[in-house]
Amino acid sequence: MRNHQPVRMDVVSDVVCPWCVIGKHRLEEALKLKPGIPVEVHFRPYFLNDWIPREGISREEYLTTTFGSVERYNGIAQRVTAAAADEGLVYDASKVKRQPNTLDCHRLIRWAESIGKSAEMKQKLMDFYFTDGADLTDRETLVKAAAEVGLDSDEVRTALASDKTYSQQLKAGVI
Repeated sequence: MRNHQPVRMDVVSDVVCPWCVIGKHRLEEALKLKPGIPVEVHFRPYFLNDWIPREGISREEYLTTTFGSVERYNGIAQRVTAAAADEGLVYDASKVKRQPNTLDCHRLIRWAESIGKSAEMKQKLMDFYFTDGADLTDRETLVKAAAEVGLDSDEVRTALASDKTYSQQLKAGVI
């Protein structure tokens, strides 16, 4: 029997992209169909809304700026909600009150990769946002998500308070 190197798969997506949630789920389901094929999935940052300030903005402001109005987005949200439900996922746009800048989310995913839990971290952030309506600009929300996947709360809190780790590289698209 030959020893095969795993296939490396880089997934470029953002935690606030509802179609990325669905795509991540579909990818994971597809990989389960062929468990004998070794695959390494690496999540890379994409900033869906790189214009949003670090503190985020209200969801209403975001939807109006991006889609013209909240009502116009509601039609789109119905299609996304139905597609997510078909996959067994929950997308509850009505709970989302803030549109975050996702730089710190991408930092957490990168840190979680060091303990082999980047997929779990990404999923946790997506669930917090799309299912619970959590504010991903709130540091304590991010610390809670990180702790739930096995990162040290105090270390994450300290790292998030500093902008030195990965921020410039993430913004520049280097990592």
